[in-house]
Amino acid sequence: MKTVTVAGRKNCGRCGRWRSILDFRVQRWNQGRTRPVHLNSYCIPCHNSYERARLPSQREKERHNNYTKRQWRLKHWGVETKIERKRGKKVPSGPLQIYLRNFPTPLSAVARAMGVDDSYLYHLRDGRYKKNGKWYLHKSVTLGVVDDILAATGERLSIHDLYPDA
Repeated sequence: MKTVTVAGRKNCGRCGRWRSILDFRVQRWNQGRTRPVHLNSYCIPCHNSYERARLPSQREKERHNNYTKRQWRLKHWGVETKIERKRGKKVPSGPLQIYLRNFPTPLSAVARAMGVDDSYLYHLRDGRYKKNGKWYLHKSVTLGVVDDILAATGERLSIHDLYPDA
């Protein structure tokens, strides 16, 4: 619907209210920028509500696109991201337990380097942990935990040395 300006007022194309032309954004000015040539068809409150409704989905889409581009770059260059590690593939804890049992230095130094409690590594080494007064077995570990432990030990050992199939 074409809106016509009459006596400094016009109808909003969205809500249909009769508003002052000061309630509309200027879309195009004359050459000297002294007089508006064309005003938006929606009033400022309608335009703002439209933008508020549109922006979250647009931001979410941009965030997702940036995330997928970054993930592709990291995978292309063979880098494992923290996000992949958190949701990472679970592997049996046996090889890690053997590695921790044969480790020459105290596990407390490795735990300090990782920034975790000593008992965490001792429980991993022993293959069991206590929760609510009951003992459970460590059947599997994520690759992220294995990677953090290997990085904290400072040895030149990769995940593929412990887990060839990973």
